[in-house]
Amino acid sequence: MTKTVIVVDKPEITDIETFMQVVEEIALRKKLIQAGNNLRVDIKAREAMGNTRVGVDTVMPHVKAEYVIKPTVLIIRVRQPLTWQDQLPARVFIILLVREPDPFLEDFIIRLVNEDFIDELADFNQPPESIRQLVIEGRK
Repeated sequence: MTKTVIVVDKPEITDIETFMQVVEEIALRKKLIQAGNNLRVDIKAREAMGNTRVGVDTVMPHVKAEYVIKPTVLIIRVRQPLTWQDQLPARVFIILLVREPDPFLEDFIIRLVNEDFIDELADFNQPPESIRQLVIEGRK
């Protein structure tokens, strides 16, 4: 069962284009995706298919693509809300990178129906490593 989980706080991000650039940079640096990918385009295309909002200020853009090397939960938290594609503010971005079905990612998605779990993910008082452990350990 794959458990690649990365959590980063990026208080310096103030716009969506910078956010998308940071997502791609992290994914490439951590070797989660192949170079020459369409990650930014694919995230926007997926969002156009339907809203990915899972909480008041939490969205879950996701990509299922052949260029994904490792199935991953990438959580990026920003201090200043960014206007997401649904024109509402978001501070927590849960990016799922998927190549094929993955039991760990499927379990994680199921846990997102719990509002307390989403609130914990968004709690800036918890350091990124604590959030990472919360996701990996599967506490509900």
